[in-house]
Amino acid sequence: MAHRVRGTAPDPRHMAHPVRGTTPGPRPMAHRVRRRRQGRRLALTGALLAAVLVLTTGAALSLALSAPPGVGAPGPSASASAKDAVLTAIGGAPAGDGAAASEVRLAAAVTTAAAPAPITTTSADSAGPVAPSPATKVSAAAFVRPATKDGPVPSNLRPTVTAARKDYPAPYYDGCHVLMDGVRPTGACVYGATMSKTTIVLFGDSHALSWFPAVLKLANDRGWRLVSLTMSACSPADIPEWIPAASSVSQACSDWRTWAIGRIAREKPLVALVTGTRGFATVGPDGSVLKGDARMQTWEAGMERTLDRVGRYAGRVIYLSDTPASPIDPPTCLAQNPRSVLACATPVSEAVNAPWMAEERHVAITENDGFIDTTTWVCPSSPCPVTVGNYLVYRDGGHITATFVASLGPRLEAAVAADIARHPPREAAP
Repeated sequence: MAHRVRGTAPDPRHMAHPVRGTTPGPRPMAHRVRRRRQGRRLALTGALLAAVLVLTTGAALSLALSAPPGVGAPGPSASASAKDAVLTAIGGAPAGDGAAASEVRLAAAVTTAAAPAPITTTSADSAGPVAPSPATKVSAAAFVRPATKDGPVPSNLRPTVTAARKDYPAPYYDGCHVLMDGVRPTGACVYGATMSKTTIVLFGDSHALSWFPAVLKLANDRGWRLVSLTMSACSPADIPEWIPAASSVSQACSDWRTWAIGRIAREKPLVALVTGTRGFATVGPDGSVLKGDARMQTWEAGMERTLDRVGRYAGRVIYLSDTPASPIDPPTCLAQNPRSVLACATPVSEAVNAPWMAEERHVAITENDGFIDTTTWVCPSSPCPVTVGNYLVYRDGGHITATFVASLGPRLEAAVAADIARHPPREAAP
C-alpha cells in the first residue's frame, strides 16, 4: 500500500482514499461542507494578513530600494544588494526591460524551501524572462506591479504581429489537442523523455494547452515523460459544458473528460497540472444556463470532484491559475498602434479576475493540492501589457502565444520544483 515519508503529518486526502487500484468510496458530505467553510475562513484570514503585510512592509521595502544614501537609507552598494534580492525573489525582469525592473517593489516577506534540484535560469538576452529561484515563494496578494512602459512595437517582436495568430503549441498541429466536436486524440500524445518512468500530465481545456511549451521544457530538463490531455471549450471541472454557439450541452466534452481521467488513472503520473478558463458556461438540473453564485458553486463542486479523482492516481496535483485576459485582439491592436504598446494594455482589475483566482486557490487548498499563481508572469506590470520584452504575449484575447509561454519554462519549472519539495508526491501503489 502507499506509504508516506516518516516524520511527516499524514495527508488527509491520502487517508480518505484507499490504495490505488481499489474502488474508493464517496467522501462524507459533512466533511466536505466543513472543509469548504474552513477553507473560506482561511482564505479570508489570508487576505487580511496579506493586506496588513502590504501596509506595514511595503513602505519600508520601497524605502530600502529607492531612497538615496545618507537619508535614513542604505548606501549605493547596500541599496543595490537589497534591490537584487527583491528582483531575485520575484523572478527578475523581462529581457530588454531593465528600466521597468528597477521599479519593482515587493511588499511581502519571502519564505523559502529547498528544491529537489537546481533550476537553470535563462539568459537575459536570449530566451526571455529570468526564472525565479526555485526556493522562493512570494505572496501574489503582496505583489505590487510597476508601471508599464510605453514605446513602439519592438522591431524584433516574437512572434511577429502577423505570425501570432498561428503561434499554437505543438498538440494543435499533431492531433493531440481535441477540438470542440472531437472525442479522442489521434495519437499517443507523449512528449519529452518518452521512455522515462516518471510522468507529468497536463490536463484541461485550451487554456491548459497554452502552458504546453513551458511544461515540455520542464519535462525535457527533468528527463520526464509528458502526457498532454486537452480539449477546446471543455472545462476539466465535472460540470455540463454549455456551448452557447450550439445552444446545447456538449456530450463530447463529458465523454472526453471521462476518458482523460481514465488515461490519468493508467499513467499514474508523479505530477498532474490542471487548469481551465474562467470563461466557461454551464447549466443547472433544469437545463437553464447558470449565472453568478449558482454558476460559481456548480464549478466549485465540479472541480472538487475532478481534483479528487485525479488525486487518486497522481502523486501530486497542482492547479495553475487561469491567465489574464485581454478584451481586445492584441495582434490587431498592435498593428493599428505601432508606436504605442501601451495603447493595447488592459487594466489589471479587468485582465485579472481576483475573485475567480481566489476561488481557484480555495478549491485547490480544499483538496490539499498545490496552487501556482501565473498571473504575475503574464501580467508583470500595470496596466497588463501585450508585450513583455520582445515577446508578444497574446495570439488572441484569451490565449497566450506558444513562443512567450516557452520563455516562461524556467519559472514554471521552479514553481513546480518548489511545490513538490514542500509536498513530496506520495509513492505509487504496486
